[in-house]
Amino acid sequence: MQAGYRVTSAEGEDLASCACYAADMDDLLDAFREFGVIREDDGDVLKSAEQEAISPTYGGGGIFKAFSPRLAQALEEVGIDQLYDHQEQAIYEGLIRGRNIVLEAPTASGKSLAFQLPMIETLLRYPDSRALMIYPMNALIVDQQQQLDRLLAKIPGKPLKSALFIGSTSEMQKKLIKENPPNILITNPEMLNASLLGWSEQWQRLLPHLKWVVIDEVHEYRGFFGSSLSMILRRFSHYLAQIDVHPQFFLSSATCQNPREHAQNLTGLEFSAVRATGAMRPKRRFWFVRLEPSDLGYWEDLMNRTVQAGLACLARDKQVLVFCPTRKFAESCHRLAMQELEGANQSELKNIETNAIRVYRSGLKDDTRRDVQRGLQNGSVRLVFTTNALELGLDIGGLDGVILAGFPDNLMSAWQQIG
Repeated sequence: MQAGYRVTSAEGEDLASCACYAADMDDLLDAFREFGVIREDDGDVLKSAEQEAISPTYGGGGIFKAFSPRLAQALEEVGIDQLYDHQEQAIYEGLIRGRNIVLEAPTASGKSLAFQLPMIETLLRYPDSRALMIYPMNALIVDQQQQLDRLLAKIPGKPLKSALFIGSTSEMQKKLIKENPPNILITNPEMLNASLLGWSEQWQRLLPHLKWVVIDEVHEYRGFFGSSLSMILRRFSHYLAQIDVHPQFFLSSATCQNPREHAQNLTGLEFSAVRATGAMRPKRRFWFVRLEPSDLGYWEDLMNRTVQAGLACLARDKQVLVFCPTRKFAESCHRLAMQELEGANQSELKNIETNAIRVYRSGLKDDTRRDVQRGLQNGSVRLVFTTNALELGLDIGGLDGVILAGFPDNLMSAWQQIG
C-alpha cells in the first residue's frame, strides 16, 4: 500500500510530493476520503499509476559447489537452496575471480547475502582472517548484524563471531574487541577514521589479517560526505599496503546509476560491476495527490493530513512508515496522532494500542531505536513517523506501505524510501 501528496503554494508552485502503493487500493482510498486526507470537492487532484511485478531471475546453482560443507549446511538449515542471478554473479566475481565487486540491485533483492556468502566462505577457509563491514548509519548497522548473526549461528563447528564498534560501544567492550577482535567487525566511517586509522597500532590483531572490506549503501557517500570517506578509504588502503595487506572490497547499493565509476572514485581501486536494476520488483500502485491547501496554511495542512493518512492506514490494519521532511515535523505528527487516538470515535481506532504509534529519528537512545525496529519487525508497531533515519536497508518484511510527506531532495532517496 502506498499513498502520496503533492502540495502547491497559492501561486501554483510545487512544494512537495510523495508516492506509495496498495493491494486493496479502493478500500484504502475510501478510508483516506473518510479521514479527510483527500478532499477532491475542495480542489485536490488525484492521480494514480502502476508498476507491474517483475519476477526474479534465479541463477543456475553452480556457485553452491564453491562453498565449503559448513557454509552449505548453514544455507540448507536456513532454507536457501537457490540464489538470484545477480547474487551468483557477484559471488562468482568475488570468490572465484578474486575481484573487487560493486553490486547495484533493487531494494529487498538480497544484496546482503551476496556479500555475506563470499566473506563468510573466505573466513571459513582461512580461520585467522578477518572482515570489516562499514555502514553509514548505526540503525542499519544493528539490523544488519542481526541478519548476519542468524546465518552465522547455523554454521557448524567453531563459531564465527561479529561485533559492533560504534560510538555507543562501551570503552570496556572497545578494549576487549581490540585485544581479541571478532571474525567480522561492523562499524561506521567515523570509527574507521578515528579508531582504526587514528590508533592503528591498537588493531594489530585485526588489520594484518583483513581479507574483506564491505561497504553498503554506497549511494549515501556523495558530496562532502562522499569526499571525506574517499580520503579516509585511500588512507586506509595506503596503510594496509604498507603492511602488505590487500583485502577485497565489496560495495553495494540499490539506487546508484553509475556504480563502477562511483566505487572507483570512492576507493581509488578497480572494480567489477554487477548490475541488476529492474531485475525484480513487486507490483506497485502509486497515488499522487496535489493538495489544495486550507486556510491553515500549507505546512499545517500537510501535517494534519499526514497524520490522518497514517491513522486511516491504521484503521484498515496496515503497517506503514511515514517519511517526514524534518525532525520537528515527525515529532509534531506523532504528538498529533497520539491526541487523535485518545479522542478517536472511529471503531477501527478505539482498540489501537498507543505504543503502536512511534516516532523515529536520529538522536534517540539506542534502546529506543532498537525497540522501534523490533516492533516493526514483529508487527507490534504499526505506524512510525520518521525522518530519513529509517531510509536505509532495514529488513521490515511485513510492511504494507509508505507515505512520503513531501518529496525528498532527490529521486534516489524517494526510491530508497519507497523500496
